[in-house]
Amino acid sequence: MSSLYHPYDNHYPQERTQSPKLELSSSSDSIKTKRKRPEGDVPDQALQYATIDVIRSLQAQTPTGIPDNWQYRLDIVQEPMRARMCGFGEKDRRSISPLPFIRLHITENNKPVDIDNFDPGFFTICAILYDYRSNKEASIVVHPPSGTNISNASQQLGMKNLVGNCLVDGKRLKDTEGELGIWFVYQDLSVRTDGVFYLKFELAYIGSLGRINDKGIAPIPVLATATSQPFTVYPPKRFPGMIEPSPLARCFSKQGIKIPARKENKSSKFSPEQES
Repeated sequence: MSSLYHPYDNHYPQERTQSPKLELSSSSDSIKTKRKRPEGDVPDQALQYATIDVIRSLQAQTPTGIPDNWQYRLDIVQEPMRARMCGFGEKDRRSISPLPFIRLHITENNKPVDIDNFDPGFFTICAILYDYRSNKEASIVVHPPSGTNISNASQQLGMKNLVGNCLVDGKRLKDTEGELGIWFVYQDLSVRTDGVFYLKFELAYIGSLGRINDKGIAPIPVLATATSQPFTVYPPKRFPGMIEPSPLARCFSKQGIKIPARKENKSSKFSPEQES
């Protein structure tokens, strides 16, 4: 009888277990399987997890966990241009077109920092919506709006105007020239109301949050900011349509990033096979 594969075979090739014996349950016809645990010392997978002390030793000995002499710059490579208002339904999503793509540049003493020396996923960017004409934050909207036929003000709710994934973690991706960088790719951003808006992006480092900090939860410093160009959110009947995926979007799609696009062949996601 052939031996049965076991996940610990790589550690103990001489102790391969035999095929388990099958027994019929007396109360039913179901089959019960008895598996024999591997003999000897089983490797403790928990030893792979980093403790708080280990994480502190791996980070820079600063309050934020990153070197104080690093400089940060956000470059909005792909700007939002237009969108269709998504309304106030829970499941309604009308992605901004095109979605913002932001590249992070980190330098130390005017020299680029090697991005292979840290996990870019500890960096995150928060998107905040602003009204272009008044230059005021527009992330929250009152629904129904004032002046509508409602019995009392208690029926009004403060709701998010910018919906979707407003927080995006950094990823190592190659651009169309094959250059590796830290990118923040928004894949799900919609606006509930029509108007002219712009987005403000704030960069933060979350690698030393919570219990990793010596003093527990601490304020998160904003490391860099960037502001997008104004874009228009249209009512449904006036929306001119989504913009075709850019070469950069196609490049990211080939690297496993899902980019929302115009529905083609009953598919709402762009895939590399759609390239002409």
